[in-house]
Amino acid sequence: MKLYRPARYQLPLIFALTMLSACVGFHPAPERAPVDLPENFSIAGKQPNPVLWWHSFNDKELNQLIKRALRDNMDLKSVWERTLEARAVAKQAGAELYPWLDISGGASHNTGRDQSKYFNQDTLSLEAMASYEVDLWGRIRKRKEAAMLDLAATEADLDTARITISSEVGLTYFQIQAIGQQLDIIARQIKDNQTSLDIISSMYEFGQTDILDTLQQKQALESTRAQWIKKNMDMRVLRNQLAVLLGIPPQDLKVDIKKRLPPIPPLPDTGLPIKLINRRPDCRSAFLRLRAANARLAQAVAEQYPRLSLTASAETDASRVNDLFENWIATIAANLLTPVFRGGSLEAEVEKREAAARQALFHYGSVVLNALREVEDALAKEAQQRRLLKNMEQRLQLSKSSLEQVKNQYEAGTVEFLRFLATELNKDSLEIKMIDEKLRLIEYRIALYRALAGHLPRTGIFPSAIDATQGYKR
Repeated sequence: MKLYRPARYQLPLIFALTMLSACVGFHPAPERAPVDLPENFSIAGKQPNPVLWWHSFNDKELNQLIKRALRDNMDLKSVWERTLEARAVAKQAGAELYPWLDISGGASHNTGRDQSKYFNQDTLSLEAMASYEVDLWGRIRKRKEAAMLDLAATEADLDTARITISSEVGLTYFQIQAIGQQLDIIARQIKDNQTSLDIISSMYEFGQTDILDTLQQKQALESTRAQWIKKNMDMRVLRNQLAVLLGIPPQDLKVDIKKRLPPIPPLPDTGLPIKLINRRPDCRSAFLRLRAANARLAQAVAEQYPRLSLTASAETDASRVNDLFENWIATIAANLLTPVFRGGSLEAEVEKREAAARQALFHYGSVVLNALREVEDALAKEAQQRRLLKNMEQRLQLSKSSLEQVKNQYEAGTVEFLRFLATELNKDSLEIKMIDEKLRLIEYRIALYRALAGHLPRTGIFPSAIDATQGYKR
């Protein structure tokens, strides 16, 4: 029987046809935001944007609390472990770039009978096998690149989480300060209401007023005491929240928070939008995941091309250890695997990765737009809040003057008690609201610092996850 032997030119032809069948066009997503960035923000201050925004409030207690939260917060520790997981995945993805070596050994003992003779035979075996895939089309390199980009994006997520935690600690801290200041005001209001009740009670005893005025003043006094109870409840809840942010049980929180809201620092320089996008970790994370999606798309295309793998093995066996290397067999082989027909699954994988890359592109654009919106929102809210505070200061001053006049007129018997009571309650309400509005101004400023996203240095248990790997170092 005559064996068929292909002509020399047929093997290259078959290889070329296979390559042509595997080659398909693909369209990676553009690695830039699909939006036009403005040249400047609507408002810009002159103060440099602080790296650690909380230092601008000059509060040592706040500085210590945020430092502690950035070290002990449980959510941050969880995100950090996610970063370590991504590092392991990146390391695993690049393992195929190196040869693999496996060694196996065995020992057996055979007992039998041959022509009325019993025998015992020991056999020792040893085998070593090495394999390596030649990354002809960059399939393995692209997979590693995608994993490394995912690692860098996860580190950016850690930065985002650290900015979020520091902001939440600052907000909670100032909310507790505001309630403490309001409690002082309510305590004074209770004292003033009690004094007014004593005066009205004396006037009632002398027949200068009726019992209705006394009852209404008692009702106002009890309403103020109810505010005191509610504010104390809010204080307890906020302190519990602060404890969780610090990574400790609520019962273990021992911190003495001042009862006076700080003045607002000067408006920071917002800088250029393009620099903001490069600085914000959420934008950086979205951009890195866009690049990772393009790398996976290139990997999916390379999956359609032939794979060349090399293997080498050596094996030996003997009955004694000394003779183990006397007789051995070595094999070297090269294998070429070419996908020819797989029902369109490889083409579908490329289409899926193209769609994923476009999704990542538009997600990146959405993150960029939201970053710009957050800065503009914070600037607009702070500007209007300052105007509102000036208005409230004027209203509060007018209310205090009105109360003084009405009180004198009531004691002189020229106005009714209801008018005096309404004026007093209005003044008390404005004093409480004034603290709320001052707190809101601080909240808007923290929102601006958070939107501007200064770089937080890595300390403690959160060093750079990327610096310990190859590539994509900052």
